[in-house]
Amino acid sequence: ATKLSVVEESGLQRWESGRELKEHLLSGADRPLVFRQCLADVWPDVVREWSPAGLGRLLGDGETTFKVCPRRDSSEHRRRFRDTETVFETQCLHVRGTFLDFAEWLESSLEQPHVKKPKTEGNASKTNQKTPPNRLLAYPPPEYWIYADYKYMINLCEDRPELLRAIDWGPFGFEGRGGADSTLWAGSDEAYTPCHFDTYGCNLVAQIWGRKKWTLFPPSDSPHLYPTRVPYEESSVFSQVNVACPDLERHPDFASATRCEVVLEAGDVLFVPRQWWHFVECIETSVSINTWISLDSDARERVKEAVVRATIARWIPTAEHTVSNTSDSDCDSSEQQSPYSLWVNPNEEIFSHQKNLDLLSMTLAECQPPPTEKPRPIISHGTPTGKPHPLISHRDWVNVLASDRVVEAVATTLLERHGRH
Repeated sequence: ATKLSVVEESGLQRWESGRELKEHLLSGADRPLVFRQCLADVWPDVVREWSPAGLGRLLGDGETTFKVCPRRDSSEHRRRFRDTETVFETQCLHVRGTFLDFAEWLESSLEQPHVKKPKTEGNASKTNQKTPPNRLLAYPPPEYWIYADYKYMINLCEDRPELLRAIDWGPFGFEGRGGADSTLWAGSDEAYTPCHFDTYGCNLVAQIWGRKKWTLFPPSDSPHLYPTRVPYEESSVFSQVNVACPDLERHPDFASATRCEVVLEAGDVLFVPRQWWHFVECIETSVSINTWISLDSDARERVKEAVVRATIARWIPTAEHTVSNTSDSDCDSSEQQSPYSLWVNPNEEIFSHQKNLDLLSMTLAECQPPPTEKPRPIISHGTPTGKPHPLISHRDWVNVLASDRVVEAVATTLLERHGRH
């Protein structure tokens, strides 16, 4: 793959105002842009206090779900996966725990040999209360990485509004956008997000602690990245390529991709333009915060996502499952017991066909007004709000899918992919 450089700036000094910077990001930036070492000036308390151990103190005993996966050089990884295989979220374990548990798990990596040692009542003798066991300790750090990813801060910090107020994207031009519009990511070294692009909006990422490597590809490289919608996650189009260890026999066109690499240090902020592909890996224990910014194009993208959701929901009940999903007795994840678990990411829910048509009707009806500043999925907390617009019937759906233009496009794509013309 050929390489393309990112645009780098030292802090925010070049920009006279947040409004000027915002205009550039939304209208003029066509490549990833890094603002080096700017967070100490705009978020000093966050940079100072939001370490992995600090998150444990700040967020206390509130539980969330952690993604757990064997490290690439572990025996468990060799047993379950090929070296060049892309490991998706559906193939990981999902374990309930707290950020205090995560901090303890990180500290346990210093102990030799590693011993599984869940918390006992003795840990809480001073308060005379039982402490729930730390289920993360069942996965030794030399063998596994752990990631708290896509954690909406409004859910994590519902009892700590001051933490939401500590995040302010105003210096970057987005006044009024704060922690309630942001997502937290905390992972050990080697934790990663598979290569994908987001169909909605653009992205600002603040690196709070540690280092992360971003490998990005422009939207024009999509044919070289072998897109897939399985597993399904709204607004995420995944690549079948393992960017860290590509299989060029299986994915030969990836050799023609144009990559853009950047290592974010603590204190940096990265701007990711619309629909740029990205593969993100923690070089060391890392904490970062991001916010997705809505664009005018999102209204049409929501219609397209509603079509994808409705299509996938109709196919899943008859999908073949040739690989058994991994489950574990320590995992508190009902999705892993679902027969559809390899097709749908754990954070997604599949609805009835009628409900999907209602959602499609809503996105069509909302396509004309300008989008709000805050990006939103087509699903809000799992259910459509208000009375659905009666625009799309089952007959409409069948007639659209069976129209000559759609059938021709599907047939052409199938013939291209299977090498027959």
